[in-house]
Amino acid sequence: MKLGSTVIASDDCIQGLNSIDVTSYCNIGTQRFSLNVTDLGGSTAVRTFTVQKVDVRIESDYNDRYPIEMGKSAQFTYTPYGAVSKTIHFKLNGEEETITTSSSGILQSYVVPAKPHGTYLLDVWITATINGTDVETNHIYKDLIWYDPTMDD
Repeated sequence: MKLGSTVIASDDCIQGLNSIDVTSYCNIGTQRFSLNVTDLGGSTAVRTFTVQKVDVRIESDYNDRYPIEMGKSAQFTYTPYGAVSKTIHFKLNGEEETITTSSSGILQSYVVPAKPHGTYLLDVWITATINGTDVETNHIYKDLIWYDPTMDD
């Protein structure tokens, strides 16, 4: 087995099903592997295949320790990763809004509209379909608190 021109594995094949796990040889991006099999008579078969490894995730340094004054919106900052088209989900107390983006590694922001006095749970995650497989990232949870500055309680 070769990755590019580098031999990563060599072994005798037995008749029947043989397998090799190339996971540890895959970096983010696309790699081309080739498999050469030679039988006892000297005939060789070569198979090549391409593996794409995608790092889909979301990160945020948004600090939810500080309350937001009523009448003001909140700017939730986040960074999506993954060189694929992806849907970013923003769910605030059960109401969901989505955006689709292909950007990766670029800081972005989502404006949470002003809310009445109270606490709200913001749940943010990414979904994508890669080669027909649906993937879902980790969820980020933030507590957003809107307060009324005219109240003393």
